[in-house]
Amino acid sequence: MGLPGSLLKEIEAALLAAFPDTVDLEKMLRYQFDKPLDFKGNKYTEIIFRLIVEFESKNKLPELIDSALKENPGNSELNEINQKIKDFYSSNGNPIIKSFEEELKPILDAIDFRICKSICYKIIPDLNINLPNFDIDNFNSLKNLFFYKYSNLLSDGTLPILKFVYFLACEKTLQQSTSQKLQKWVKNTVDKYNLKSPTYFESELPEVLHAYLLIIVKSENNNNYRLNAYFIPNEEDKKNIEPLDIELAEKGILCTFDKIPEKIPEFIKKSERHIINHTTRPWELTIEFFLPIAHLNEKVEHWKYTCNDELDDSLLGEKCRVVVRSSDRLERGDWIRALRFGIDRLKNVRAELNEQIIQEKFVHLTELSSFKGKTLKNTLEKDKIGLKLSCPPPAVSDEKYKELFKAILISGIPIAVWKRSSIPNMNPLDEFNNFLNVNSLSSCSKLFNLLLEERKLAYQEAQCENYLGYHLGVLCEEPNLEEFPDLKAALMNL
Repeated sequence: MGLPGSLLKEIEAALLAAFPDTVDLEKMLRYQFDKPLDFKGNKYTEIIFRLIVEFESKNKLPELIDSALKENPGNSELNEINQKIKDFYSSNGNPIIKSFEEELKPILDAIDFRICKSICYKIIPDLNINLPNFDIDNFNSLKNLFFYKYSNLLSDGTLPILKFVYFLACEKTLQQSTSQKLQKWVKNTVDKYNLKSPTYFESELPEVLHAYLLIIVKSENNNNYRLNAYFIPNEEDKKNIEPLDIELAEKGILCTFDKIPEKIPEFIKKSERHIINHTTRPWELTIEFFLPIAHLNEKVEHWKYTCNDELDDSLLGEKCRVVVRSSDRLERGDWIRALRFGIDRLKNVRAELNEQIIQEKFVHLTELSSFKGKTLKNTLEKDKIGLKLSCPPPAVSDEKYKELFKAILISGIPIAVWKRSSIPNMNPLDEFNNFLNVNSLSSCSKLFNLLLEERKLAYQEAQCENYLGYHLGVLCEEPNLEEFPDLKAALMNL
């Protein structure tokens, strides 16, 4: 429910009195909102009016008055207007609003707001369409969303605010005590107002289940490697992690590197059996190889999907989403720290993703023979989220690749994409721009799906080496292991 015209007129008068000229108004906007005064007009009253209209369209008039008061704390007119706005919302809003402000706000203040924002779009999938200019960026915007924009019952008969808090309580990354407080608020509100209790319906889950098979390879003595595997049946359930120990006599498998491809099909078989027995949903399996730095350029996607199977001679890359990660990072605190900064940079870029930002935030290398590792590392860790290597020379040494991957890992960038050899008749400046775009970089899942399609396209052709998908190597440090506490602890102890 919007504010009445009479109250808007009073807001205009109060702002005119508190900020008698444009300079004072510009200062307030710059200091409180870090925004310029974009409006022009023949009269100052016209400028004030346009400012009010802008903040009203975003449901942020209460924040405008709060900020004006911070610059004029003793202003009686602004204080009076501030109280009138609160009184209006209290009398016209949902009766739950008082509990929302007094009981729920302290709980929400302790939660990463990005989680709250993602839940909003989960329970109101048409939010971007119905409210394209609505910003969800703080507690007041949540209040405006659930009590004035979406206050009616949803199709399942539940209040949006209750469903929001219920879904938030189910978020696995929250501390158990926080989830319990949220659940208690939902139960008390349902009981007090005799409302329908929200339910987590299967239909509200993403249509495709995303499962992950993690293959961890670590160097041992005498050219041997220790092989371990973990299975995440559903990335939505971050506490359900299954260790896949094939050889029960010891922790993992000890073998030479050339024997590792023979072990992978058994891990896949166990993973698929688990999925089939626990869900009827279609699924995508992502295989993440955690490899030592000397093997990060290994063509793991070309390994066999099955062994000794006359009915299926597929490769991993045409059946599963296959990426590599660093097993060395698991033992390096400084590299983990760097990745945390890199993940934060990626989240910030995704909040305002466009093609220009992608070009700015990715370093593009066209060859490996002359680059300097430390220089590249310093460039990457400043403000970059990724690296793309589009045209390596045909005979680059393994040491040069090692230098490249070392710079990537130390800098903490979460995404790196490289082409292992040149492709005839393909523009090196365009080939990765089509692969790394706004859609594919909006989430790791979309990037993995596009990677799978590129590889399928290559494998189905007789001259598969002429296609980008045949040569693509991708390192991606998502999903973030920080979100899987049990898995993180297990990997650290290997």
